[in-house]
Amino acid sequence: FGPVRSASNISDLPKAIELTESAFTEQAKGQAVPHAPYHIGMGGSKALRVVSGALLGSQRAAVRLGPNSELGGDRMHAVLFDTESGDLLSLMAYPFGTLRTAAHVAVAAKYMAREDVQRVGLFGVGRNALGLIKAIASIRKIKAVSVSSRDAQRRKNFCAEASQLLSLEVRPVDSPESAVRGMDVVFTATNSLTPIFPEGWVSPGTLSGKFHWLE
Repeated sequence: FGPVRSASNISDLPKAIELTESAFTEQAKGQAVPHAPYHIGMGGSKALRVVSGALLGSQRAAVRLGPNSELGGDRMHAVLFDTESGDLLSLMAYPFGTLRTAAHVAVAAKYMAREDVQRVGLFGVGRNALGLIKAIASIRKIKAVSVSSRDAQRRKNFCAEASQLLSLEVRPVDSPESAVRGMDVVFTATNSLTPIFPEGWVSPGTLSGKFHWLE
């Protein structure tokens, strides 16, 4: 896993949460124009991934594109246009994937998580993991996070760095059940396509979310 490189990408989380909530408000008003992501095949499983859409209230339309996970998946670029004039407003690198995910989590938790949330369970220590913790901590008074993952050393390193960066108790657990039983919120940030814990471990009232990072 190495150093928690995504820390700098979530430093503007409060602003990202504000903008994300605003975008959802536009969507509720019928002012969002989505387009399903698609891939341009480049041989085998290699592809260029294209994501696009518009917010008519904000008068903005954008296209984001870059290689899929088979080619690295983290070198995205975005093109931003004014919907009224058609003017090109920006052409930029797009290092905001973890920030975007964290902002969505924060907005969801703001409206769906109980007010007394204190304990969080997390599965996976990949690129979205730190953002998920910061997201829930930004809108609830979290006391502790229990982390489960397959690699014990990566799990230990992640928890040590996350605890220091977020000034929060983030502790590794050896048993997957320990990251679910008694938790108020459970996040799964893994590439698993199958359930990673049984439903019976989840307590009533627990908010649970899966964030699948393969594209």
